[in-house]
Amino acid sequence: MEKMKRGAWIVIFLACMLPSMNAQGIHRGMLRTQGTLAAGIVNRSEEIRYYVYGELEYLLDDHVGFNGAIYGQVGSSKQEFPELIAPDGGDYFTHSVFAGPIYHFRQDTPLDLYVGLQPGLHLTQSPFVNQAWGIQYQESWSLSPSASALAGIAYYGSFFHVFGQLRALTGQNVKAGTLYGIAELRPTFGLGFNLF
Repeated sequence: MEKMKRGAWIVIFLACMLPSMNAQGIHRGMLRTQGTLAAGIVNRSEEIRYYVYGELEYLLDDHVGFNGAIYGQVGSSKQEFPELIAPDGGDYFTHSVFAGPIYHFRQDTPLDLYVGLQPGLHLTQSPFVNQAWGIQYQESWSLSPSASALAGIAYYGSFFHVFGQLRALTGQNVKAGTLYGIAELRPTFGLGFNLF
């Protein structure tokens, strides 16, 4: 908890410094990256998932960029599938990759508003036992398609930017012969870097 507070103070400090820097905004040929810890709020339950998040984007022109994002789950507030129980009390993990176009509404200004629609893939690992069916799984992996819509805001300085983003995603995952919906809201905020 102390590390999270310290990290929040660093982001606030850098956000206060950004207006005094030579702000450039987005532009054609820009390569930007951002990363942070992210939360995933599961729509059908009170579960919150915790992710390490990274993103890379190249601006093809002043308004359109090609973006790739990756989420690696590092924890959860509880299990997703109530009828499946991990044999050792452990948790399952779901990791996601998304790629697609992003539209930026403003150019060459420090404030950037953007939206995007991106297809993706979920890789789900679950060491579960299904007690109702008496079936045991040592470790099960599944790959599922998904789709996401995102909206975000960023404020650019010369070398870095502060951002906030909300991604809504949906998909389906097959586990133990049953179809489970994947639906999450993933709010993120943090610090990004402008590479070119």
